[in-house]
Amino acid sequence: MAAPWHHPGITKDQAEGLLVAAGMKTGSFLVRNSEKRKGAFALCIWDEGRVRQYRILPTGGGYLQIQGHVNRQYPTLLDLMESYRRDPQGLACPLLFPVTAAPVEKISGKKASRSPKPVVKGAVKLPKKGDDDSTKLFPVIVIPTQGSEQCGLEGRFILKVFAIGLSLLDPYTDRPLYTWPFRYIRRYGRNADAFLFECGRKCGSGEGDFAFRTPCPNEVFLTADNLRKKVFLMRTRITIFPTDASNRCKLVGDYTLQVCSEGIHLLNCTTEQLLYDWPYKMIRRYGRSKNDFTIEAGSRCASGEGTFTFKSSVPEEIFQQVDRIRAHLSQLSNIEGVKKPSQSMGNEYVDVGTCITYAELADFGVQPRAMGASRVQPGQSYADQPTEYSTIVFE
Repeated sequence: MAAPWHHPGITKDQAEGLLVAAGMKTGSFLVRNSEKRKGAFALCIWDEGRVRQYRILPTGGGYLQIQGHVNRQYPTLLDLMESYRRDPQGLACPLLFPVTAAPVEKISGKKASRSPKPVVKGAVKLPKKGDDDSTKLFPVIVIPTQGSEQCGLEGRFILKVFAIGLSLLDPYTDRPLYTWPFRYIRRYGRNADAFLFECGRKCGSGEGDFAFRTPCPNEVFLTADNLRKKVFLMRTRITIFPTDASNRCKLVGDYTLQVCSEGIHLLNCTTEQLLYDWPYKMIRRYGRSKNDFTIEAGSRCASGEGTFTFKSSVPEEIFQQVDRIRAHLSQLSNIEGVKKPSQSMGNEYVDVGTCITYAELADFGVQPRAMGASRVQPGQSYADQPTEYSTIVFE
């Protein structure tokens, strides 16, 4: 009999949707099967406003282990999860709330995720605030587009704008029907009557344009724009310098390093897949020299403890971005006498305090934004209006 927290037939996006539907409580978790590797799994945990993913891989001896946790191997998935529920060392947070609800409409594949949804008519009683200060809910009416037609969407819904991205909710049950993470949204825009966006093929809805009529398109746009900017502060191409920790994690060659509001992320350059993340509260110290940026990770990081060095053309810029967050954290904590970095290019390290949330970074994360002309299509009701778009631009 399968464990109730195990959802073998869902995708990564559907797993995020289930964690959102479960109330976005820190410590909520579920396990899904890997979409790419047979016999592997992914542990998905909701931690302080975001989803953290841990790979569970088979070893040569028929055991299972979380990637990077070489000293914890178990014969079955159930044994592994029982152990980590008792002792969550190496995870971002304890495993407190198993998500046992069945996937929405028992979805097991992408084709099923595009099945028609019932038409919702009538007035919507809308709360003013969402789950936290950074989350907002907006009443919307679907404008027919190719994307909405392939998903069978029409009528009234609630559009939720939150830290991860956009989510379309049933107005009566608050059940999420579709979730569009910011990382998969190609561009978004507004005109006098509507909020519009274009999503990529990795979204549960599939690739396409969506448009929603709303009485406050400008507020929807600005909310999404502000939250999206807080997802990352900068990103740059780096090369891994061999260390004991990087060798243990099998990191070799070029990657994308992303400085985010809650930590530092390492992504695959080609697929944009998140490989490792180091939350600020788990980084013991960080520093830079003339040609590289270095962090010392604690034992609770998914990578395990150790030193990671990244060769970069802009180590000083990476250091300054991280240091700005450190200074902001010090102000929030009323810490006096924050040590300012010197201008020398020798190795420098700074101790790191607690994590910073999206809501605390209102003045951070100014990203380049390209503004262009509207893309209109014949027959669309919003085509008469000039549309302002914001395209996500990666340097």
